[in-house]
Amino acid sequence: RQLLQALHAPAATLVDGTTGWQLQLALNLAQDDINYQAQLRSSLHNTALLLPAPYNKAEDETAELALTVTGNSVQSAIALGYVKQNAPQLHFNALLHHDTQQLRRAHLSLGQQEPVPAADEFTISVNLPELDFLAWFDVIKQQLDESATDAEPHFFPQLSQVRGKVAQLDVAPGVRLHNTVFDAEQLPQHWRLQLNGTELASRWQFNKDWQQQGIVAAFDYLHLPLHETADASEQAAKVTEKLALTAQRWLLELPPLTVSCADCSLGNYRFGQVEAKAHSTAQHWELSKLDARYKRHQ
Repeated sequence: RQLLQALHAPAATLVDGTTGWQLQLALNLAQDDINYQAQLRSSLHNTALLLPAPYNKAEDETAELALTVTGNSVQSAIALGYVKQNAPQLHFNALLHHDTQQLRRAHLSLGQQEPVPAADEFTISVNLPELDFLAWFDVIKQQLDESATDAEPHFFPQLSQVRGKVAQLDVAPGVRLHNTVFDAEQLPQHWRLQLNGTELASRWQFNKDWQQQGIVAAFDYLHLPLHETADASEQAAKVTEKLALTAQRWLLELPPLTVSCADCSLGNYRFGQVEAKAHSTAQHWELSKLDARYKRHQ
């Protein structure tokens, strides 16, 4: 935790405990430069990772953490790998420029390791069999909020892109998306997200003026299935109840939301074209507009 506090303070809350480690160092002193390679390994025993699945870890569990740093007097190349039994791998690569003490070309791979992009900023690639969106949303929001209030020079470069695929994405209790592919890119005024899958094709805009301009989402289609073995109306009621209980945690914090959908359905219920607007205050959440048109029905 002390190391993370020094390198990237917001991430220090994601670990707890202490651990032993082994370090090997090879040093070459040349006439005009210095070259080195350092390898650090740890089982992370007695260290807990306070992350959602699949990267959570209890103190009494073991995993393999390998860090290799190769460089000279100008810069160092950093390669980190994390492997835990029955969990997807994690890889991190970056270049550290010694004069600025800041990272460049930082890339985090969750799941299968991806080639490092050429961009100087921080990028993330995801390739996972399943993921709980709400659990990770809380962690990401906390990290972004703490980074935004940190006035010190950042060791990490700005996050510019998150892209990847998740075979099963749980977006809310009882709501699971399949074969999702997404690409999120940071622009000067907002984040732009393309999110597609078996059940949806959508484009999202997350404005940086979060509380005033909020989120805009446009769906080409949104088809959320209900299990055929259950009574559709009963299952819809159960999903709604679970969503309501979950929403109590974060619904009042949502910024203004504008949604348009060209073709929406829930199980056998067809809503057709849908337009909706909503906003929240500290006291309540208000749906200010909801229009649904299916054939001649409105």
